[in-house]
Amino acid sequence: MLIFWKIRYFDRDDKQFKDRNLFLDTATLPPAKRAAVELLAESKDNRNEREFIKFKSLFREERLADLDESRLDYADGMKSFIIHDYFEDENGNEITMAELGPILTGDPNTVFVPSGMKQHDLDWMSAEAKPIPVAEVSLSPKEIRLFGYFVRDLQELQDSALMKDGAGTMSRGGRLPVLTNGDYHHETAVTDDEIRSFITIFRRLYMENEPANFIKAAALFEKTLDNHPLGKWVMGAAGEYESHLQAMPEFRPFLQGTTVAFNVKRLIDVFLYTQYAHQPDEKRQRQFTECLQQVGEKRNFLTWLFLKEVWTCGHEIGNAGQVIARWFSRYCDHHAITPDVLNSLRSEHTGLGTAEKAEVRKARLFREKVEELELQLWRRAGKPEGGPVQFRLLAQEQLKQALDGEEGQA
Repeated sequence: MLIFWKIRYFDRDDKQFKDRNLFLDTATLPPAKRAAVELLAESKDNRNEREFIKFKSLFREERLADLDESRLDYADGMKSFIIHDYFEDENGNEITMAELGPILTGDPNTVFVPSGMKQHDLDWMSAEAKPIPVAEVSLSPKEIRLFGYFVRDLQELQDSALMKDGAGTMSRGGRLPVLTNGDYHHETAVTDDEIRSFITIFRRLYMENEPANFIKAAALFEKTLDNHPLGKWVMGAAGEYESHLQAMPEFRPFLQGTTVAFNVKRLIDVFLYTQYAHQPDEKRQRQFTECLQQVGEKRNFLTWLFLKEVWTCGHEIGNAGQVIARWFSRYCDHHAITPDVLNSLRSEHTGLGTAEKAEVRKARLFREKVEELELQLWRRAGKPEGGPVQFRLLAQEQLKQALDGEEGQA
């Protein structure tokens, strides 16, 4: 396996950010170390990418231009990644976010703001620290119910399979047959039932006429905290969420050069009103057809785009909603109240999707690497009677040590 890691670094000599391209051919590693690195590469996600840092010494800096196809064929393809919150200096030492500002300007009071931060984030960073009001707040029964139902549904949303496993992957050709209309293959870990369950929860927080939707909860939170910076931040995040709904869906790098006339809200609404929450009337069916036509009749692509956008909206609701939920929990504890809210009737869906769940996949990959390693250990021991299975516990231990960054006896 060939692994490519692009690192963003700051060169103090010319005060410029540059890219450092690192490569690792895992075939050059001892068996246990190889198994550990390949397991991490095959199971990586946004939550564990920083684990690669402990293996950085194994990578070698090379130019992309020197990479030829024969090397890719030999390694059976290449996996690539970038750690978005990881920066280095010109000598390869990590630079923290707190250190970047002073390094760039020479002023120790400078704060480096990562790309993508919004105005409400900046306002919160620069705001005067104030105690968050709890004891002095008095909510009405109606307001308690609003927060109670919002928090209930927010927790369901965050626990849903779609929020955990995402909108799925897109591919074209390869081992799969090429679709005649030029559409993409779309595979998800979540089942149709799990998607429908997610949409049922999502629409409670999304629809304007729901009594405890996200926007109503954010507005009440800002009002309740009475001009506190945290209330302003939550309302700012809600404003970004509303702006996102009015923007064109993001589908790079697919369908390059394509523009569409529908926004995110229209995309979500046509799926809600034709596929999930309602039987469509003529207007909604026409709108769905128009959206489909604008992406070249690629039904799989349009479905992926919808799932990606509701997943993104779910994260936007969750990021601000968790702030509301934590405050409301403190409020209830302090005032010794239990909201008069009906508990959810959660359904369990046993059907499998077209792809493995994340935890199942990680367990399978670990098991396969253990089996590969035990076979190599058995061969190196001269193939004693009893077969490779007698080395299984040793293989498991060496793989765990390698994943922890320890030097195993590979």
